[in-house]
Amino acid sequence: MLRLTGGYLKGKKIDCPPGQDIRPTSSKTRQGLFNVLFSMGVEVEGSRILELFAGTGLISFEAISRGAASAVLVDSSSSSLKVIESNASTTGIKDKVTLVKQDAEAFLSKAKMSDFDVVYLDPPYKYDGYDRVVKLLISGIRKDAIVIAESDRELFKDANDYGAELVKIKKWGKSFAHFLRRKDV
Repeated sequence: MLRLTGGYLKGKKIDCPPGQDIRPTSSKTRQGLFNVLFSMGVEVEGSRILELFAGTGLISFEAISRGAASAVLVDSSSSSLKVIESNASTTGIKDKVTLVKQDAEAFLSKAKMSDFDVVYLDPPYKYDGYDRVVKLLISGIRKDAIVIAESDRELFKDANDYGAELVKIKKWGKSFAHFLRRKDV
């Protein structure tokens, strides 16, 4: 059982999908992510969130609790999406959440990325597709949108190769959060 850390849903309990593959983002990291967004001048209130490899959906729940207008959560696991749907009902935000059962790369190949203000991805640490996913994201997002990629190591040192600017890297525990924006063309 996890608890939300901020906003009007602060303290609400969130169930975690079963299995060893789910690695929920820690409360310290979640709070840190939103503090960094605030310090960067990113307005969460009223924003549209995309969460890839949603797992628990915690980042979207935290964003909605802090005033985000909506969130699209993409995951290939039916069991994860079932738990996320239950949590959305329990917390009263089901109308703000859209669930998509699809592989992240397949979703990105067809999605209209300009619809999103904040994109968060936290694939399994052994995932080998960071480069492909970030290239797809950066090529489609608006210039003012932000991409947050969580991993167990520093990535994107050559963000220019992606057409991106690596704005900030933060480390909490064993997690690295990379904050990227589309680079001026």
